[in-house]
Amino acid sequence: MDAILGMEGNGPGTGGRPRFVGALLAGADPVMVDVACCRVVGADTSAVETLAAAQQRGLWNGRAGEVETLGVPLAGLFVRDFVMPDSYEGIGVGNAGLLQGFMRRLLRRFGRWPVPQVGRCTVCGACEQACPADAITLDERAQVAKVDDSLCIRCYCCHEICPDAAIDLEHSAMGRVLHRLRLV
Repeated sequence: MDAILGMEGNGPGTGGRPRFVGALLAGADPVMVDVACCRVVGADTSAVETLAAAQQRGLWNGRAGEVETLGVPLAGLFVRDFVMPDSYEGIGVGNAGLLQGFMRRLLRRFGRWPVPQVGRCTVCGACEQACPADAITLDERAQVAKVDDSLCIRCYCCHEICPDAAIDLEHSAMGRVLHRLRLV
């Protein structure tokens, strides 16, 4: 992973900011490379869906501190005050069976979802093409993309790929309250 120059904030679209990280990471195990990258920027690995899925599938044990490295130790690469994207929830639910399923549903309900903005959306189709869940359609009559919440997997590819920064990540009213209290 090229992390010589990273992107912090709401990237990689127009909302992100370049940030010098000064690292180049490589490995035979892509899961462990992702774990190492999380450690470099201070992200909670249990809050990263792909790593949670990798743990559930037995691809790693969930202990980020056990990453083995050659060369510079990860502690020497740590970036202080790295700004996470708005979509970063910052808490994980671990592998706790029924509790995990309940928490995922709760976080989905009160977490953020993509909302294309009328007036900024140019109906270019970039979000529709990037959506891995086929949850986005273009409404040319209304001049805005539409997201089917029942299909959306909250990967935020649409938000990241939009060339016009026309897709905001919004909470429900209760979600905004819980977010302000740092509960979600």
